[in-house]
Amino acid sequence: MTKRDWIWVAMRVFGIYLLVLAIIAIPGLIWSGYMTWVSYGFAKVGADSDDALDAMWGKLATSHFGSLLSSFVKVLLYGGAGFYLIKSGRLIFKWVYPPEEEPFKTKEPQDQVP
Repeated sequence: MTKRDWIWVAMRVFGIYLLVLAIIAIPGLIWSGYMTWVSYGFAKVGADSDDALDAMWGKLATSHFGSLLSSFVKVLLYGGAGFYLIKSGRLIFKWVYPPEEEPFKTKEPQDQVP
């Protein structure tokens, strides 16, 4: 195998790794979404209640919403980058291993035999 082949394989393996990270983030995305929904349901957001329990549920909902956004961004970024690396990855491959350019060939005058 040439250096070009090894780089191609390494990019595909890294793409698989990123897809695995995206798949691992999916349960966190689902759980955070569910807990955000439940927490906002229990918290009386916007109500005039000064209850400490409502404040706790509001802070908990905000915390879960941050986790929801974090998981969502992980799934999008890792999944998109992994899919790109596995599917084609041409731009990154050309950046890592630029195509070899042939040196300019000059035409040498040939001895003409009469």
